[in-house]
Amino acid sequence: MRGHDFGSRSSPRQRRPPWRPAVALDRRCCNAQVSSGGKPAALDASNGFAVSNIPDEVMGLLGEAAVLVAAYDPGDRLQFANAAFRDAFFIAPDETPLWSEVMRRNHRMGRGTVIRNPDFDAWLTSTLSRRGKAGFRAYETDLADGRWLWMAETVRNDGWMLCVASDITSLKADERSVRQDRDLAIRAAYTDELTGVANRRFVVQQIEKLIGEAPRSGDAIGCVALCDIDHFKAVNDRFGHVV
Repeated sequence: MRGHDFGSRSSPRQRRPPWRPAVALDRRCCNAQVSSGGKPAALDASNGFAVSNIPDEVMGLLGEAAVLVAAYDPGDRLQFANAAFRDAFFIAPDETPLWSEVMRRNHRMGRGTVIRNPDFDAWLTSTLSRRGKAGFRAYETDLADGRWLWMAETVRNDGWMLCVASDITSLKADERSVRQDRDLAIRAAYTDELTGVANRRFVVQQIEKLIGEAPRSGDAIGCVALCDIDHFKAVNDRFGHVV
């Protein structure tokens, strides 16, 4: 979620119940399923991945934890979030929105992640071009209510993403500013200035990382597609590079 979309501490809201019904996560269908008893709906191994048979004590700890915890499916749709995460990003208890929907809605209402780019759609396009592409990344982000979060994202080979965030508001402001400037510089180095999406340097780095990890994991490293649009220069000459 690094696009510098962060927030501030708002007035206390009513505390939600410490735990929501557990959901089963199907990576094939990318939707949440809940059994009639509120427990995870078990899925056959051939149908997809399921969160099941997790002790109630563990689920309770996740629900009551002060840290923000969420899981997104390969389609970038929220499939689990504890109360702290839902409170921070204004997500209803039974809601499973796309990450982009959460960002757009909160930006429109002036809450949630602080986005400093005046062109929200350009920011969203740029951020989506990187989101979920690295196996692990960690960064700082601030919320409109004044809080600062340290967000860590872990992505599995099948596309599922685990997000864990801690409140670091108590850290010195100057220390946070230095780190944020560093993160902005790193992001700029991997961004194409004209289009705002990930540039060649970023793509090459990710390919080298995949190749380096393949011998250790034994898994297929995926594929790379190159697209060449014939006579595209005529479009630039007629309409300009910005278009």
